[in-house]
Amino acid sequence: DRVSLPSSSKVGDLRILAQNSFQKGFLSLITAGGRILENPQQSLEDVPLRDGEHLTALWREARLTATRAAFALWSPGADGVVTRGCA
Repeated sequence: DRVSLPSSSKVGDLRILAQNSFQKGFLSLITAGGRILENPQQSLEDVPLRDGEHLTALWREARLTATRAAFALWSPGADGVVTRGCA
Protein backbone atom coordinates (compact mmCIF):
# COMPACT_ATOMS: atom_id res chain seq x y z
CA ASP A 1 0.00 0.00 0.00
CA ARG A 2 1.13 3.54 -0.66
CA VAL A 3 0.75 6.14 2.08
CA SER A 4 1.61 9.81 2.13
CA LEU A 5 2.21 12.27 4.96
CA PRO A 6 3.62 15.79 5.22
CA SER A 7 7.33 15.82 6.12
CA SER A 8 6.42 17.70 9.32
CA SER A 9 4.62 14.54 10.59
CA LYS A 10 6.07 12.24 13.23
CA VAL A 11 7.12 8.58 13.04
CA GLY A 12 4.12 7.77 15.27
CA ASP A 13 1.78 9.35 12.67
CA LEU A 14 3.31 7.16 9.98
CA ARG A 15 2.96 4.06 12.16
CA ILE A 16 -0.74 4.80 12.84
CA LEU A 17 -1.35 5.34 9.13
CA ALA A 18 0.34 2.00 8.35
CA GLN A 19 -1.61 0.23 11.12
CA ASN A 20 -4.87 1.55 9.69
CA SER A 21 -3.86 0.69 6.13
CA PHE A 22 -2.89 -2.91 6.96
CA GLN A 23 -5.50 -3.29 9.73
CA LYS A 24 -2.80 -4.62 12.06
CA GLY A 25 -1.50 -3.24 15.34
CA PHE A 26 1.99 -3.59 16.78
CA LEU A 27 3.89 -2.71 13.60
CA SER A 28 7.57 -1.92 13.33
CA LEU A 29 8.59 0.27 10.39
CA ILE A 30 11.95 -0.38 8.76
CA THR A 31 13.63 1.84 6.16
CA ALA A 32 15.14 0.52 2.93
CA GLY A 33 18.53 0.96 4.62
CA GLY A 34 17.50 -1.35 7.47
CA ARG A 35 16.93 1.34 10.11
CA ILE A 36 14.05 0.62 12.52
CA LEU A 37 11.91 3.70 13.13
CA GLU A 38 11.43 3.34 16.89
CA ASN A 39 10.79 6.81 18.32
CA PRO A 40 7.14 7.79 17.69
CA GLN A 41 7.97 11.42 18.57
CA GLN A 42 10.74 11.72 15.97
CA SER A 43 9.94 14.03 13.07
CA LEU A 44 9.95 12.49 9.60
CA GLU A 45 12.19 15.41 8.62
CA ASP A 46 14.86 13.95 10.95
CA VAL A 47 14.58 10.47 9.41
CA PRO A 48 16.57 10.12 6.21
CA LEU A 49 13.59 9.16 4.00
CA ARG A 50 13.32 10.14 0.37
CA ASP A 51 10.03 10.83 -1.38
CA GLY A 52 8.71 7.52 -2.69
CA GLU A 53 11.07 5.40 -0.58
CA HIS A 54 9.76 1.97 0.36
CA LEU A 55 9.40 0.97 3.99
CA THR A 56 8.87 -2.49 5.40
CA ALA A 57 6.09 -2.93 7.97
CA LEU A 58 6.79 -5.84 10.28
CA TRP A 59 3.77 -7.08 12.24
CA ARG A 60 4.42 -8.40 15.74
CA GLU A 61 1.98 -10.63 17.58
CA ALA A 62 0.50 -9.20 20.78
CA ARG A 63 0.85 -11.01 24.09
CA LEU A 64 -1.76 -11.03 26.86
CA THR A 65 -1.44 -12.03 30.50
CA ALA A 66 -4.42 -11.89 32.83
CA THR A 67 -5.67 -12.63 36.32
CA ARG A 68 -9.26 -12.51 37.56
CA ALA A 69 -8.96 -8.79 38.22
CA ALA A 70 -6.36 -7.43 35.80
CA PHE A 71 -4.62 -7.85 32.47
CA ALA A 72 -1.49 -6.71 30.65
CA LEU A 73 -1.18 -6.49 26.86
CA TRP A 74 2.18 -6.00 25.11
CA SER A 75 4.25 -6.94 22.12
CA PRO A 76 7.98 -7.67 22.22
CA GLY A 77 9.81 -4.56 21.02
CA ALA A 78 6.71 -2.35 21.28
CA ASP A 79 6.57 1.11 22.84
CA GLY A 80 4.87 0.03 26.07
CA VAL A 81 2.46 -2.13 27.99
CA VAL A 82 -1.29 -1.62 28.38
CA THR A 83 -2.66 -2.63 31.79
CA ARG A 84 -6.10 -2.51 33.39
CA GLY A 85 -7.49 -3.74 36.69
CA CYS A 86 -6.25 -4.33 40.22
CA ALA A 87 -3.22 -6.34 41.26
